[in-house]
Amino acid sequence: MREAGSATTPMPPADPETAAELLLLLRIVLADSEADGRSAAALRRIALRDLGISEDGVDEVLSEIEHLVGAAGTGGALAALRELSAQRLSELAGLAGSVAARDWELAPERGRVEARVAALLGVSTPSP
Repeated sequence: MREAGSATTPMPPADPETAAELLLLLRIVLADSEADGRSAAALRRIALRDLGISEDGVDEVLSEIEHLVGAAGTGGALAALRELSAQRLSELAGLAGSVAARDWELAPERGRVEARVAALLGVSTPSP
């Protein structure tokens, strides 16, 4: 498997709540409407590699994320995330940047991912 990024970049916490919030955020960032093959593959890679979701559970988790986005729409899913505290939103933004930096496909787009996350969540972009 190809990977990018630095070994010193901390791994995001793998607790279920953080994993769900981060996957939902990345789903919104990577695909405004229906997830295409590229964004779905990236979410799957991140869920398995970075968030510690098991091979047995990954399809169910990603299906739930898609169901939430489908039922609430991208705007509704984003509104649910925006209800989190400012500190939590900043943490998620940082985690999204860390995950993007480690992913072979997202690493070249890390700046775009971080800027989009910051704009969507209304937080500052992380310092280089």
